[in-house]
Amino acid sequence: MTIAWTCLVCLLLGGRESAKKEEPPKVPVHRLDLKSGCLRGILLSNSETSDKVWILELSGKITRMERSRISWLEKEGDERVCNLPAMALVEGLDAEELEVQDTCEQLLTRMGDPAAEALQSALKSKSRETLRRSLRALTKNVQPKLRSSIASLLSHADEHVRKEALAAYGATRPKDLLERSRKALRDSSARVRHEAIAQIESTKDLRAVDSLLEMLEDEDERSLRMQVFASLRRLTGRRLGQDEAAWRAWWTNHREEVMLGG
Repeated sequence: MTIAWTCLVCLLLGGRESAKKEEPPKVPVHRLDLKSGCLRGILLSNSETSDKVWILELSGKITRMERSRISWLEKEGDERVCNLPAMALVEGLDAEELEVQDTCEQLLTRMGDPAAEALQSALKSKSRETLRRSLRALTKNVQPKLRSSIASLLSHADEHVRKEALAAYGATRPKDLLERSRKALRDSSARVRHEAIAQIESTKDLRAVDSLLEMLEDEDERSLRMQVFASLRRLTGRRLGQDEAAWRAWWTNHREEVMLGG
């Protein structure tokens, strides 16, 4: 009887062991200890599971982090963000998941100078999404030393890239911003022309009035015409509405006086 019970117990234990071996390995969920400063990773992509978790590379190991915990990262101060690997963030700009793209762009924006080298590398990317998002990050995370790299994208084939390049270029406050923006007023893309008007206005240079009035001669896009009139008002302080003839008459009669600061 004792032998029979012993065999039965062995069978049961053996069955349990087999069942345990058949279970798929569980990927640990890393609970971020942000206060200890141990964070050294970045979200790369979400998994293919229905739960959609974030993949976090932490100290060379791949772990999983629930989507809700991304808020922990977003609420952290800039010191924590600066510890993230910038190149991993750049790679995330072209991820399949929109949430990952957005998060990587936001963190690159917040990183400041530590992100400069990675962003410079991003500006050489063949991915239009990477270019567009890296330029948008540089509009707020201003890096004057990358000005020439940004300028090289002002003539990019993609209108979204050209628009973001002009915005990022303007953020560096270059001496030739007015000249570059004047050229962009003739761009085939309305979104680029829109940015060009904004950049021209930002220069506060009254020489721009000539270019804006010249643009009105051929511009049919109603929203852009309205933007030009608004910029003319803010640049000159005159309130002539959307009366193109009135603007031209006033500028013809007062141009010399205004340019001399009278």
